[in-house]
Amino acid sequence: TYVLLRQYDGNQGPRALVRAKRGRQTGTKFLPQNIEAIISAAIKSEWKGPGSTIIGVCRRVEEMCRCAGEEAPSYASVKKRFYELPEADLARSKIGFKRANDKYAARPKSNISERPLAKWQMDHCVIDCIIVDEKTRKPLCRPWATLIIDVNSRVVPGYYLSLNAPSSYNVAMAISHAVLPKGKWIEALGDEDIKYPYYGKPEEVAMDNAKEFRSITFRIAAKNNNIKLAWRPIGKPWWGGHIERLNGTLNMSYINFLPGKTLSNVVLRGDYDSEGKACLTFSEFRLWFARAIQAYHHTRHRMLNGKTPHEKWIEGWTDEKGALSHPALIDNAKDFIIDFLPEQKRVISRQGIEIWGVRYWSPSLALFVSNKKYPVMVYVYGGPHVWINPSGERYIKVSYSDVTRPDVSIEELKAAKRELVGDRKSASRVTSEEVLLM
Repeated sequence: TYVLLRQYDGNQGPRALVRAKRGRQTGTKFLPQNIEAIISAAIKSEWKGPGSTIIGVCRRVEEMCRCAGEEAPSYASVKKRFYELPEADLARSKIGFKRANDKYAARPKSNISERPLAKWQMDHCVIDCIIVDEKTRKPLCRPWATLIIDVNSRVVPGYYLSLNAPSSYNVAMAISHAVLPKGKWIEALGDEDIKYPYYGKPEEVAMDNAKEFRSITFRIAAKNNNIKLAWRPIGKPWWGGHIERLNGTLNMSYINFLPGKTLSNVVLRGDYDSEGKACLTFSEFRLWFARAIQAYHHTRHRMLNGKTPHEKWIEGWTDEKGALSHPALIDNAKDFIIDFLPEQKRVISRQGIEIWGVRYWSPSLALFVSNKKYPVMVYVYGGPHVWINPSGERYIKVSYSDVTRPDVSIEELKAAKRELVGDRKSASRVTSEEVLLM
């Protein structure tokens, strides 16, 4: 008792009576400084890539010590140095920056939207399923999807499916599908059971830094329609966590049960014959995808406190008295779609406008014949029309100069050229007139 009283310090309080730990202090090192430097250099040079092992680092340490004329440290000593390094730094060197950040990086902030249409996220993803040709039923490709999600309700207000890689056209179609009512689209699908009451113009759309998301046409169209664009910081995909999770949910909960699924990697796929099992055409997949999105909208979401995205959307448009309202409609839906279409700079000559060897003309263009280039909005998968707004007041619909030409879209025209010549190099030697007469 007297010993404890002597040890007691009123300034430290009870901590003064805690007994000191016997033995060496934690972190004490007995290896020479040059050996410590060799171990650090070996870890830095050998601990790279998924195949890195502590054994490989030890062998490198032995080689360097042999060259320096020093005795190599034991395996336990080298392994101990690993435990002294931050686990996140070791992971970044071994499994890569992205995977290490997904596992270890802090996420102190939250991405919250207080109401529907306040914030959307948009992204492209390739579908993990192979579709077949409409005629031959042979494996064709994996389609692409441009998806948009409302951060507040987790509803998918719109999307666009395509056989081609993402482009400005895919973005235009996805935005148009999300903003406008879906009546005609549902009618074209031919399924009366599909209900899609989600539409409206967003206040902000967030996306990554893909070329089509940063195009001048897209920026101008968004500004003209009072839509704010926000891009993720480069190398930080978690800033788009809502749309990334949607991609994973659709693949894991829906697409992975389709015949012809490719799964996310070869390990999961195993010996499953994706091409041999594929049986859905693009039109069949498009109908299935619409039904899958509807099922997702009526599935309970953990981040919505057990509500479904549909219930959260309805809640957002219900006032305190229980009255249900609806988003405002776009005044001119046609002009809204045209604003986001890909554009080509062209001169209005006396012969009209020429795009990819095809000429377009309208009597309304006669007043604007000059050497000045105007932006021409092109509906690449649609009919034989383009739109131009030379006066800055309204769009003018311009059709083929030769009205006897068949209704061929720009993409069909390009495909016919490639098929006719057999390769891309000689495509320029075939005129558009020859293709249209095929």
